[in-house]
Amino acid sequence: MEVEKRVVLLMLRDKLSEEERSELVDLLWTHMNWSQVLGYIHSHRIGGIVYKNLQKNVVSQGFERFLLNKFYFSLRDQYRLQKVRGEEQLAFTLNIGKQLDKNNIPFCVLKGLTLSVGIYKDFGCRNSNDTDILVQPEYLQSALQVFKNNNYIQGRMSKSTGQIVPANRREVLMRPLVSHEVIPLQKLANGNQFIDYHEIDLQFSIDLMTSNRTDGFVKELIDRKIALDGHHGLYALSWEDHLLFLCNHFYKEATTDYDVVRYNDLSLYKLHDIYSLLVSNIPIQWERIYDGIENYRLRKAAYYTFYYINTVYGSVISDTMMSEIYSGNLEYLHEVYVYNNEDLAIRWEDDVIDRIFNMNRAKNVHDDRFSVPH
Repeated sequence: MEVEKRVVLLMLRDKLSEEERSELVDLLWTHMNWSQVLGYIHSHRIGGIVYKNLQKNVVSQGFERFLLNKFYFSLRDQYRLQKVRGEEQLAFTLNIGKQLDKNNIPFCVLKGLTLSVGIYKDFGCRNSNDTDILVQPEYLQSALQVFKNNNYIQGRMSKSTGQIVPANRREVLMRPLVSHEVIPLQKLANGNQFIDYHEIDLQFSIDLMTSNRTDGFVKELIDRKIALDGHHGLYALSWEDHLLFLCNHFYKEATTDYDVVRYNDLSLYKLHDIYSLLVSNIPIQWERIYDGIENYRLRKAAYYTFYYINTVYGSVISDTMMSEIYSGNLEYLHEVYVYNNEDLAIRWEDDVIDRIFNMNRAKNVHDDRFSVPH
């Protein structure tokens, strides 16, 4: 394996054996393409995680002589930025959560914010651009009204003007018909240090990027919600449900051409979220995982994600567990499909590690739908 890939994979490990730590120290004092290493870290959005692990696994053990000091300080600065940014996003999310509660709208916060609070316990580790919120379809219009009453606008931020451009009526109406979410809601964050606006991705289905509806499943998930310690009014899926959601989220984005062309398909931060939950002190009830895989038809998504987890981090999921969820023909582990249907878009030929680190894999999608706008 190329040293640039190997050093990234070692820095992702929360715990290292003495042999692995010694190898990492040697690599940190090795002439290699450090701009490529920084590129991998930035593209995969793992800078905060890598910095925290370096502090824990090598710096706290007395190693301070990085061959490229700017590498270390770049990661440190990114960690500090993410810490402030996450705290700013938390303040907005707690406020809107209170408003949803006040209007008796059940909800759960998904992914980034929940993981920062409940798993990483450190906003500096996890880079998050938005807040994902899940509601039942029957509460969708009520939730949208709450957001609008709090100055959130469905649209996008203009890079040239710094203002939110509202989506047109057709966009607003069409998105829920072909997706699991509505057009994102954005609110200007005047006076904040690191976020120009707060964005909400409001979701109403767990079958990502399809028009399939999962109303009953969403109600079950929200009925089992948990409150996150230390943050009154912040609710999340149970950890078993969250693990399954993260697996499905990774699988859907990794196997959809739309996300490949957005460089959003095989991001290491998504795998690390799942890995961190699996190796945390949170007791996972695996019987509930097996039941959820069957009830929510997630056999392919779970096997796919666990296969990638084991490839990147070693044997995190045992062979016994993998055989329990074996999903038959495994050709799909190397396939990408057209958005919202099962037509094959790409069949990967390289191995998983090379695939993850191939930052130019989007060129494999040849489709006029993704041509450069003029």
